[in-house]
Amino acid sequence: MRKMLVYSDMNALPVAKRQTAYAEAYRRAAETICSEMMQDAGAYTWPTASVVLMLSAHAVEIFLKGAIHHRDPTAHFGSHDIAYLEREYRSRFPEASFELDVLFKVEAFGATEEELKELKSMVPPPSILYRYPVKKGREYEAALGFAPESMLLALQALQADFRRIDMQLV
Repeated sequence: MRKMLVYSDMNALPVAKRQTAYAEAYRRAAETICSEMMQDAGAYTWPTASVVLMLSAHAVEIFLKGAIHHRDPTAHFGSHDIAYLEREYRSRFPEASFELDVLFKVEAFGATEEELKELKSMVPPPSILYRYPVKKGREYEAALGFAPESMLLALQALQADFRRIDMQLV
């Protein structure tokens, strides 16, 4: 029989390490579900893909917050905005060894800064977009697609990034 898991076991870890541990758990859950989608036709649905995307986005968000807290324990975030967190992360971790491929970006090649800002305002953040099928009864104005094979590769690369960076957060 296994020992019961209790949250207080985490108390020995600094907050930053707790956050990166949670990030890896969310990433691993996304990878597991993504693998299931590739093997089980019944799991090959948009709702399941949406859960993979939600877990993946949350993994990236909480990993960024954990790393930032490592360098700046006083940092506070009232946002789930991955682009903002990525900028904060990059400002604190300019070293090449801390390079991280942040999966959730809004990009529009050839767009002006103003056009990009307008585009970003039209698409809800991943914490909303992938959690709810509609918001306030309205459909999302976004072209959404998902390929589990590609996402699985991205999640495996993210695991390597998480491990490499987390080992440097000592």
